[in-house]
Amino acid sequence: MRCICGCSPKRSVKKKGASDGSREAECLIDLQISAHIPEDYVTVNTQRLEVYRRIADIRSHEDSLDVYDELIDRFGEPPAAVCGLIDVALLRNMAADQGFFEIKQQGTACCCTSAGWIWSGGRGCPPPSRAG
Repeated sequence: MRCICGCSPKRSVKKKGASDGSREAECLIDLQISAHIPEDYVTVNTQRLEVYRRIADIRSHEDSLDVYDELIDRFGEPPAAVCGLIDVALLRNMAADQGFFEIKQQGTACCCTSAGWIWSGGRGCPPPSRAG
């Protein structure tokens, strides 16, 4: 399951808001966890889209705590799927900042691809190698 809406493995050295139109480095996250905002948690579509955008902008642990506190204030205690979405957004943005462009789960293994290298942990992924 793709856990982050709008996430794609596009890479660029420019940061968000660059004047030349280039895109920020992104990391594709493909993990087997529930990561979404249930309609019964945020019932208004425009508010739910706003929360998705706010979560997608998480760049640090402090940002994730701020979003979590904001959600509690506005909508009550977030369900596990929202907490999973916050965690995935933080992982996605921190990984992209470190040069990773894909993190995926294959069974019990985790495969990470970065700067021409593929790292893996557990069974189900190829051994570390140069990406071709």
